[in-house]
Amino acid sequence: MNKEWLTFRKRYIPAILPILDYWSWDVGGKLNFTRGITVNIWEKGWYTAIWEKQGKENLANYALTYMLENDIAKVREEGISSGKKVVKFCESFVRDLENKTFEDFVNFYEEIKFLYNIFIEKSMVYWLFTSSLIEIKIKHLLEKYSEKDQQDIFNVMTIPKIASYSQIEEENFENILKLAKEKSLEDNEVKLLVEIFSKKYFWFPYEYVGPDVWNVEKVKERVKESLEKHVPKNYSKDISKEQEECIRRYTLSEEVVKLFDILQIVTLMQDDRKMFNAQACYYINGIIASHLANKIGSDLELLHYLDANLLKEFIEMGDKEWLINELEKRKDFLIVLQTDEGNSFFTGSEAKNKLKELEIEIEKDTTKITEFNGRSACQGIVKGRVRILLTSSGVQDFHEGDILVTPMTTPDFVPIMGKAGAIITDEGGITCHAAIVSREMKIPCVVGTEIATKVLKDGDLVEVDADNGVVRKVE
Repeated sequence: MNKEWLTFRKRYIPAILPILDYWSWDVGGKLNFTRGITVNIWEKGWYTAIWEKQGKENLANYALTYMLENDIAKVREEGISSGKKVVKFCESFVRDLENKTFEDFVNFYEEIKFLYNIFIEKSMVYWLFTSSLIEIKIKHLLEKYSEKDQQDIFNVMTIPKIASYSQIEEENFENILKLAKEKSLEDNEVKLLVEIFSKKYFWFPYEYVGPDVWNVEKVKERVKESLEKHVPKNYSKDISKEQEECIRRYTLSEEVVKLFDILQIVTLMQDDRKMFNAQACYYINGIIASHLANKIGSDLELLHYLDANLLKEFIEMGDKEWLINELEKRKDFLIVLQTDEGNSFFTGSEAKNKLKELEIEIEKDTTKITEFNGRSACQGIVKGRVRILLTSSGVQDFHEGDILVTPMTTPDFVPIMGKAGAIITDEGGITCHAAIVSREMKIPCVVGTEIATKVLKDGDLVEVDADNGVVRKVE
């Protein structure tokens, strides 16, 4: 087909909704650029997103140009507003769930697709593709500086001046820890703070399919565990002053500063999306899908692969066995081709033939690899035992000094990241969650390796050379 493909994302996401609806409408036509084909692949829970190189570059250039020409704070505000509408609609639907018909669920899936795509247009378009392009432009403008000076500049100038929702959550939790340390976990004031925290952040660790939520008991457990090694944190540090000093010390141009300002907003928008996505997924893939699974008489895990069109066919046919069979096939192997004209679904051998037709190969032999590279997000050299985590849910056996290896981190990983000797991710760049948090925590970190979760196994002894972005198996 003579197309140049880019593997854009690869991580463990055993759910279609709302992932399926990424880019599933006329994004290119609406924003006036050619998007090309996106190939979404699910294989036993692993999700891979592959884009046409030109389409990805078109979108990145559009998004960056828009942010350079507009008020970036307003761009973020519009994204937040659209995210709130997604969550509000989910919250309203779960009321009186017992009386909802199958047709009501079809309407829900169709409306959430519409609202989620507005959220994509107003938020995700700007953070998902621009960070690497901005980084390239900044590095070009900083060519006269040494590698060390460039690293120092990035370490300071990429930190947002505004606290993200996950940073605010950390501050709220820190306040509970300080009071619990001063009084006790059983103190009434502490109990009240725990209850308030739980109501505000119950969805925080849910991610796509949970099942963890922070109810009162879970928050109390977290407080108790954190108190054992609690070191008070200072959140009063003013990064603005550090950045002003950095601008003066390195005489950074207005163009560079503007790009760093956009990079900071992009980082915040990425965090915003995680906040709204976790809440939406709690309702969609937890409460709503769970109820629908009971109504149909299906396993909840299978219902994560349901979409509106398949549900419509089930309503017309009334054949539960047929529906279960279709969902089983999707769970095993599924590809969804997305263009501005819509989606096309393929399963089983038909899906694999479609990949051959597109000349896309997703599996690579990694058995003989003992050393691989990524991007240094926070420097340092450390050895340790590998612990691979596909999600943060239910993790009880992560030990101090373990090397955290994961497709990518999200805010719910932070308590685990605090114990890690180093962090290695498949995905990510200079503004990804792992990069930002590792710099804040001063933990050696290598991101964007693409293959870490495939090459490494639990218990492997590795050396993480985050100074040079290299990971080596020691034994």
